[in-house]
Amino acid sequence: MKLFRKLGMSAAAIALLLVLLLLCACGKTETPQEQPKQEQQTSASSDAEKTPDEAEGETVYISGLVETKTEDDLFAQSVLVAFGTVGESSEAFQVRSASGMTANYTDYTFTIEKTYRGEAQSGTVTVRVEGGTAGGRTEIYSPTADLEDGKEYLLFLYQPNFGGDCYTRGNYYCVLGLHQGVFTEAEDGGFISQAGTALSMRTLLDRAEEFPIDAQYFRNQFIENQRRNLETGFITQKEYDDLMSTLDVYAEVVQTDADRD
Repeated sequence: MKLFRKLGMSAAAIALLLVLLLLCACGKTETPQEQPKQEQQTSASSDAEKTPDEAEGETVYISGLVETKTEDDLFAQSVLVAFGTVGESSEAFQVRSASGMTANYTDYTFTIEKTYRGEAQSGTVTVRVEGGTAGGRTEIYSPTADLEDGKEYLLFLYQPNFGGDCYTRGNYYCVLGLHQGVFTEAEDGGFISQAGTALSMRTLLDRAEEFPIDAQYFRNQFIENQRRNLETGFITQKEYDDLMSTLDVYAEVVQTDADRD
C-alpha cells in the first residue's frame, strides 16, 4: 500500500487496482457453455393468493455473459446453417444432470427451406432453447435465442455430443452463441442477428463451406479446457478424472409442464 502511495495513486485508484488483481488471480479456463447462468433473480408468488388456474410457482430470471462469437466462430463451430420457419413449440420440460442440477428447456420444430452449411437428416429438425415453465418453475434467460412460432430465421446450429450439466441424449440442435446465432432477413437482402450483427447474402454464400464441419468440436473443446485446467493446477488429477468419467453421462428429462396437470 505504501508503494502505491509513493507512486502518487489515490485511494480510489488503489482500490480499483486491487480488485483487478483479485479478478486476475481468480481467472480460469471455462468449459464452453452456451447458457448464461451467472446471476439469478427469483420472483416467487404465493399460490395461496391465486386461483388454481393462476398458480404457476416461482419465476427465475437468469442472466449473464456469453462468449462472443466472431464471424469465423459462427461458420467454423456450426454443423448446420439453415433458413426456415419455426413451428409450434413443445411444452417446456425440466432436465436433471448427474450432479443433481436442474434446468428448463423448450424444443421448437424448425422446418428448413434452404441449407447453407451441413446436412439435416430431414426437412424438419428440433431446436432446443433454454427456459420455459416446468416443474412449477418458470425460467427466463437473458441473453437467449428468442424464437417465435411461425417466424422465419437463419440459424447457426451445433450439437454438443457430450453430457455435462444440461445436455440430454437425442437428435436435437442448439443455437450457437444464443442470440448471436439467430438472424432475420434485413431490408438490404442480407440478415441481421438478434445481437445486432449484419451478415450479407454474399458473405453467407462465400463462407458457408470455408471450414470443415467438426461435429465433435464442443466435446473436444471441453476435454482440452479440462486438460489446461489440470496443467495449470486449477483442478486436481482426481477432479480431472471425475470430469472425464462423466463425459458421457447425460442429463435426463424429469418433468414436463403437462406433468403438473
